[in-house]
Amino acid sequence: MPGLIEKLLTHNYDVNPSAPFLNTPRGEYCYAAIRHRSLIWSSLFQQQNIKEQDVIAFVISDPAEFIAAFFGAIRIGAIVLPLDPLIPGVELQKICTQLKPKMVLTEGPVPPLDGVGSVRVLKTGELPASTEGGRYGSLKEYRCLDERREALYLLTSGTTGSPKCIVYTYERMMNAARLSSKAYGMTTEDLVFNAAPLFHSAGIMPTLAAVESGAQSLCMAKFLPKTFLAMISRHRPSIVKAPAFMYQIVLKMPRPPACDLGSVRRWYSGSSKLTPDDKEGLLNKYGIRVREMYATTETSLLAVEQGDGAFIPHLAGIPVESVKVRIESDGRVAVNSPGAGKGYFICDRRNSFTVFDPWLFTGDVGYMDKQNRLFITGRADGQINVAGKKVSTEEVKLVLAEHPSVCEAEVIGIDDDVSGMGLVAFVVLHHSETAAGLREFMKHRISDYKIPKHIILCKSLPRGKLNKVSIHHLKKLFLQVGQPRASSAETVAEGSTA
Repeated sequence: MPGLIEKLLTHNYDVNPSAPFLNTPRGEYCYAAIRHRSLIWSSLFQQQNIKEQDVIAFVISDPAEFIAAFFGAIRIGAIVLPLDPLIPGVELQKICTQLKPKMVLTEGPVPPLDGVGSVRVLKTGELPASTEGGRYGSLKEYRCLDERREALYLLTSGTTGSPKCIVYTYERMMNAARLSSKAYGMTTEDLVFNAAPLFHSAGIMPTLAAVESGAQSLCMAKFLPKTFLAMISRHRPSIVKAPAFMYQIVLKMPRPPACDLGSVRRWYSGSSKLTPDDKEGLLNKYGIRVREMYATTETSLLAVEQGDGAFIPHLAGIPVESVKVRIESDGRVAVNSPGAGKGYFICDRRNSFTVFDPWLFTGDVGYMDKQNRLFITGRADGQINVAGKKVSTEEVKLVLAEHPSVCEAEVIGIDDDVSGMGLVAFVVLHHSETAAGLREFMKHRISDYKIPKHIILCKSLPRGKLNKVSIHHLKKLFLQVGQPRASSAETVAEGSTA
């Protein structure tokens, strides 16, 4: 197959096998090392009877192993489904039931997957370090793969709480990498620090973009603010891309005494918006000017802020090459990009598939100015962006409703200094229970970042004339009870009628 897949798997290795490819806390890997490891993975997958278009779920935190296994799966035509390494067993079983992976690739133990068919569980530690004589077995020639076949599944939460799976074909994945590489201005001379997890679109797509350009990637398995700054000082990347909440945490912590950030020529922020105060603080404290970028899981990169001018509220950037943007009469943002996914596989009772239009509504509202700059002013639905991860308030409500002591619950988003947005749950009980008990109940059913930071126990929920819960009055109620800490959110509040 001509194009990016060939370049990913062959070109950079053939041109300079010893060139640096991937830098992680565990060590540095050249193209030859990753290629060798990926060939071992390809051979092992085939030995496990993995065929074209079989789904492999990746539950891997180690960046080097993730990338090697990713290339190994791509080579034989399998579909990669990256998952959060901290995913609860209940969610993993639900996803396996709906998307039916042939294999779960993991670093640690996996709970029993009841009723999900003949899914195999393979631990990365079981992979041999090398193969005898460099023989990898009879591998399928990847150039024969159809670019229109599916290659990558990325999960995102829908507004109804039912997870959506965005399907990327080889062609669309290649296009997304090319567009990102060009928009970020990556070259073979760059070391690109992508401080986002590889299971997320904000991690895997920029990493593929770096490979497409022949740049070196710097990755971290887990974000820690001091580690973030220390890695920049030690490895001296030229391009840094990180979620907004990471910059916000770094801004609040004391500046390390030995903090050399002079190697970075461009800083990018995504997933949520930095405030003008955040940007001003970063400039004053660290001397860095962060540029906004706008991307979604469905579409990959859409727009990037250009230049180092004054801070402009709501600016998302200029649409990248080949991306078309349309603003509807109600302000909704629609996009058409060759790097967008093929469509949604909606994981519900029907397990339906929806092909993108090709125009796709991002769920945001905004406008374009005469300079072709895109501005995003808010969300058009009920999703909350928590530390760069989208959370459906409806999904959290449904989990709370499963608790036997819960009579009624409502969940809203509020501004949060650390994560940008935080979740607040207002709960009416008909049996005695504590906020800590509710939190423990939720911990075994949804991911930690979906658990509300504040849980407020109420005698009733404020309602309007049509008996709908008043979100406006819930926000006022939250302010009245003094914004309780997450660890002691036991306040009992009296509901009111709007």
